[in-house]
This record gives sequence, C-alpha cells and structure tokens, in this order.
Amino acid sequence: MTDRMRVPIVQTYRRSPFEGLLNHASKIKECLEAMQKGVELYVDGDYEGAERYFTQVVRPESEADRIKANTRNHLPRFIFMPVNRGDFLTLLRENDSVLDHAEDVAVLLRMRATEIPEGMRDEFKEFAARIVETGEAMEQVIEQLRNLLETSFSEPERKRAKDLIYNVHHHEYHCDRYQEHLTRHLLNSDMDPISILHLMKVVEQMGEIADSAENAADRVRVMMGK
Repeated sequence: MTDRMRVPIVQTYRRSPFEGLLNHASKIKECLEAMQKGVELYVDGDYEGAERYFTQVVRPESEADRIKANTRNHLPRFIFMPVNRGDFLTLLRENDSVLDHAEDVAVLLRMRATEIPEGMRDEFKEFAARIVETGEAMEQVIEQLRNLLETSFSEPERKRAKDLIYNVHHHEYHCDRYQEHLTRHLLNSDMDPISILHLMKVVEQMGEIADSAENAADRVRVMMGK
C-alpha cells in the first residue's frame, strides 16, 4: 500500500464540507447562550434587556445559514466521500434546525411581554440551561466526527462517539421532563388564555431545540454504522 493510500480519509478534505459542518456547529453554542440569557431576563420581567440578547440570537443564526449554503454548494456530487452524502446533508439540516428553533424562541418572546408566574420562573430558567447543555453535548458529537474521520472510524473513537451520543440522549431526556412539567403548570395556571398559549408555544420551540440536537447526534450514529 502506498503512503498516499495510508493517509486518513479526512486529510483528503482539507477544504472539505466537513470543515463547513464544524464551522456551522460552532455557531450553536453562541446562539443558544444568547437565547438562554434572553430567556432569563424575560422571565424576570426585564423585557428590554431580553430584547438585546434575542437580537444577538439572529446574528449567529444568519452566519450559520451562510455557512450551510456554502457547504452545500461545495459538496462533492460525483467523487468519493467518506460518509454517505444523504446522511451528511441530513446532519447539516438537523444542526440548522437547532439554530432555527432557537431563533423561533427569540421571535416568539419578542412578540409579547407575558408576565411569568413566580412559581414557574426558576423552572423556565433551568429549562433554558438544560437546552444549552444539550446543544453543547451535540456539538461535542459533531467535533468527534472529525476524530472518527481522521482515524478511519477506529474502534476507540467509535466508542468515544457512542458515549457522547448517549450523553446527548441523557440531556434531551431531562429537557423532555422540563417541557412536560412546564406545560402542565401552564395548563393548570390562572393565567389568561392568550398568555398560556404564548408561553406554551415558547416551551414547545425550546423542546424542539433539544429534539433536533438529539436527531443530529443520532445521524452521526447512522454514519458510523455504514
């Protein structure tokens, strides 16, 4: 076997779509942290302060859209890729869904200044924090994909990836519980119907962030199995 053939497959993609994927994923933490800070201020009734952070959610999401478009436009169509092209595009799409839902949360909260009952405030904040943790766990899975490619999917790196994927599932499970509890509390609250509907939509979109992060991690699992 020649030295060229021994080169890990990722090294043939110095300017590859995988670099675009990693750059795209790097925007997730920035976007989710801005969303979290905005939610915390909103929950405390500081709507003006929350607005500043919700505006910041849009910037990394817009940058990620440009990275996504560039990555898709430069995706090889007729030459060898180390993973299935369809799986790669699905992973990129799930990454993007995380950012889209974060933007939806920001947009929904900017639409209306709904006073949140004191008994729900801590739970809203904890839910937002869990969402950020889930996004960070997902980003670690995406970064691990680089190690998988550099080692041609070696067994130690596969095991590491599986552990990271499990961690995403663990965080997403807790997000589901927060979503369930908040939904129950909202439905049984004395708030007016419009306020209940507004916050339920917010909670739903926050849950979608965690779901999309889990879907992205599962797509990496699929890529490992092929």
